[in-house]
Amino acid sequence: MKKRFFLYISFILLISSCNVGDDVIDDYREPMIDIENAADIPTELVLFKKYQFSANFFNDIGALKKELITWESSDTAVITIDANGLATAVGEGTATITVAAQNDNPNSDSPKISKKVASITVVTLQEVLTITNQIDFLVVGEEIVFIPKFINNAGIEDPDVTLE
Repeated sequence: MKKRFFLYISFILLISSCNVGDDVIDDYREPMIDIENAADIPTELVLFKKYQFSANFFNDIGALKKELITWESSDTAVITIDANGLATAVGEGTATITVAAQNDNPNSDSPKISKKVASITVVTLQEVLTITNQIDFLVVGEEIVFIPKFINNAGIEDPDVTLE
């Protein structure tokens, strides 16, 4: 009888010490990657321009784990991207940017998840040569030195270009 009573009391104590929601299974969430400012991501970049991507990774218990994020470009001859999500347009063409993360829970067999972020086309601009001090008319005998301005195919003024 004492054994039954002891088992009964032990069972009651065990049941009463468990709270709803304390179960690990109830805390499980599907790991998720959330792309920040997804609507603002460009579809086109000018050669040599940079763009900062940003994402959040939430593991299987909903904890934010940005340090587990990795970035990848489908063509590094077109766009390179560093570990922090900073992309640089390095050549003409189109590349797809992907973000991935591996769940850090050692008790989980969650596979690495990845998400396509954007397909971006890298373009070059038309090179432009202009004269910055244009005049409407010139009096006979008057001299003027024209000042050229050269804009390269990345849209950047290049002061080292000279006219011959």
